[in-house]
Amino acid sequence: MQLQDLLLKIQKKRLTTMVVVTHDIDEALYLCDRIFILGGQPGTLQAEMTIDVVKPRDRGNSFLAAKKAEILELLHIEKAVD
Repeated sequence: MQLQDLLLKIQKKRLTTMVVVTHDIDEALYLCDRIFILGGQPGTLQAEMTIDVVKPRDRGNSFLAAKKAEILELLHIEKAVD
C-alpha cells in the first residue's frame, strides 16, 4: 500500500500518465482512472471501465467495492464462501 501511495505522489508531482499492469483488482481500482480487463487464452479485451473517483481514494469506498464485484463477474470469478 505504501508503494501505491508513492506512485500517486509521483504522478501528482510530475503530472504524468502511468501505465500499470497488475493482477490485483484492488490495486487497479485504487490507482487507475481507466481499467482494461483482459481474459481468455490468448488474452482479449473483455471490458474497459472508467473510475471517476477523486484520488487518493478510500480503499473502503462502496463504489469501488461495487466495481470490484463487477470485475470479478466479468472474469467469471466467484467470491470464496466461508
